[in-house]
Amino acid sequence: MQIDLRDFTWNGGASFIRTESPKMSEKPPRVAVRAIIIHEDRLLLVNAWAGQKSPLMCTPGGGVNIGTSLPENLKREVFEETGLDIIVGAPALVNEFHMPEKNFHQVEVFFRCTLDGKTSIADDWKDLENIVNRHIWVTEAGLAETMHKPSSLGRVAFDPDCDLMYDPLELIVS
Repeated sequence: MQIDLRDFTWNGGASFIRTESPKMSEKPPRVAVRAIIIHEDRLLLVNAWAGQKSPLMCTPGGGVNIGTSLPENLKREVFEETGLDIIVGAPALVNEFHMPEKNFHQVEVFFRCTLDGKTSIADDWKDLENIVNRHIWVTEAGLAETMHKPSSLGRVAFDPDCDLMYDPLELIVS
């Protein structure tokens, strides 16, 4: 007997539980990387959607290019979105989300990062892809008041001793 693991979700323990979810095509998930950058007790966030479509914020990062390591992809993405150079540390969080209406499923690996060089984003910095147009540095309390994803970000970002976490598949609606 074969079991289709797409019908299950990890329960955070030693087992998986069956979930009911909309059937999606066989299009593979998109793999993305994200940077957890804490500077002066503040976390860097950028807008998650192009333009002013949504107030949702996330950490800088994006999709990976085939043939390039996750850390190299992350360095490229952070620089493109902020103009900042980083040193990529250990993975801290794996997150999944999906948008069934767009047949989109993304798996994100969040890495702890430190700034390498300048520590501020130029006022006139422009993301060449015109997606990121806002950035903020938030305290832990400020993050709680900011619409952001994933929901476990605060726990991971502000606790450097937090073990590697998995944030189960969640539905995102646009």
